[in-house]
This record gives sequence, C-alpha cells and structure tokens, in this order.
Amino acid sequence: MLIIPRFASGRGIFEAREKHPRTYSWIALVMMNVVVEFFWLSIVSVLLFNEGINLVARERERSQEARVRAPYDQYICNGVIQGVYRTGVFHCLFCHGYKQSGSSSTGVLAINNLASISIALHVSRNLAQLTKTVTTYTHGNTSLASDSEAAIGPTAPVSVDSRRITKFVLGFNKTGLTMHFEDGSAKEEAFFAHKPKSKLKSDCLAHELGLELTPQGDIKASESFGKTSLSGYFAAGDCASFLKTSPNALGTGANNAVGLASHIQSRMYG
Repeated sequence: MLIIPRFASGRGIFEAREKHPRTYSWIALVMMNVVVEFFWLSIVSVLLFNEGINLVARERERSQEARVRAPYDQYICNGVIQGVYRTGVFHCLFCHGYKQSGSSSTGVLAINNLASISIALHVSRNLAQLTKTVTTYTHGNTSLASDSEAAIGPTAPVSVDSRRITKFVLGFNKTGLTMHFEDGSAKEEAFFAHKPKSKLKSDCLAHELGLELTPQGDIKASESFGKTSLSGYFAAGDCASFLKTSPNALGTGANNAVGLASHIQSRMYG
C-alpha cells in the first residue's frame, strides 16, 4: 500500500527539524521515491483453481477472483485466469492490442468495473480504433445493454450483446478467444478488453487508520497532493487511483512529496 504515515510528534524530532529544515524536506522526497517503487504491491489477486488450491498472484493485472471449474486454458465469466490475461484479454489498449490491429471483430467485457455506460463506451471507442467491429458484452445486464445501444452513434462500428457467457476458450497458439453462451451458441473474437475488479493489498491498514475509501475500494486522496482523510497521511499510486498505471503512480508520488514537505514545514512553523 502506498501510504506515508505522519511523523511522530516527539520534541526531539521537532528540534532536529528546526535545525535542519532542508534535510527533512529532502528526506520527504527520498521517502516518496522509495514508496513509488512499491506501488505494484498495492493490489492483490486470488485465483481459485479447480484443485481447490488458493494461489495468491501479486501482479496487479490478475486482480479478480476467479472460480475455474475447467482446464487452465478456459475462462469463466466471473474471473480471469493465467494464460489468458495479456494474451486474449487486455486491460490497457494504450499498451496492448496493436499487434491485433485490423482484426475483423473484438469485444468489450462490460462487467464489474466496466459495468457502467460511460466506461463501457470509453473502452469500446478505444477498441474501435484498432479493429473493424466491436461488440460490447454485458453478460445478462439488459439495462446496460439498452443504455449502450441508445448512446452509440450511428456511424460507430459498435454493437451490443446482452447474452450470458458461460466460458471462454483460448484459441490456437494463444490467439483469439471463443465465447460460449448459455443458449449453446459460440462466437470467436480476436481479443477482449476488460478491467478486472481490484482490491487493496493491505486494506486492513486503511481500516485500522480509519481512512476514507472510494466506492471502488481505493483510498480516497485529494487530486493535488494526495492527502487522505487523516491529517498527515498521504497516498499515491494504485491504492489511491482508479487508473492503475505506472505513469500515474510516478506522478502522484511526486505530488505527494510536495504535499509531505509542506505538511512537515507547517508543523514546524505553524
């Protein structure tokens, strides 16, 4: 978790800061550099395989709980498994999907974090830049399907499918995904865009400190310097942002350093 605790209020610390204010400002900057290095550890994912073994995968992109009742090359719609993510299911279309540019058809899995009209439209529009046609799959969410159909422009190469999906099967040489629906039909897509639901790695710490969280479960922090709801505590990176990206972690970490230095100085001089 990317969180910086406030300094102790002991007299010795204040005396040292009064003598060396610049030193403590540099300490704040160094601390932020160290903290940002660990931003990858802010998300935990648990994959439940059919043998009943719990495997904790610390990669932030394998962050959704999955119950896999089939072989490892298959995908059940309530989660992502190893071997599919980054191969047939992509999180960030600025990082992945270019090798598949020009594909005839791709899909958006509009569930969990993508189960809102604004985000589903955003991802489908991104995907339309890479492939000829895009289908938004709402997995039984008929309300989202009707809202999406009404919001899609007349020239957009985007359609909506509300059928429930039972599983995905990774294609030959780990390319393409075949979907199987409840009605027994199947359809193949070049790849899918999807953002799994994430969880704080150390959410117990946030609860113990009494930090306010966002509806998505991230630490609520100000956009300017990353201040949390508890004075003297700052958060940066994945744990305090909907965007789980390296540039965002670096940027918010740098802003935290400014906020932390300012906080220390305010404690020194009032």
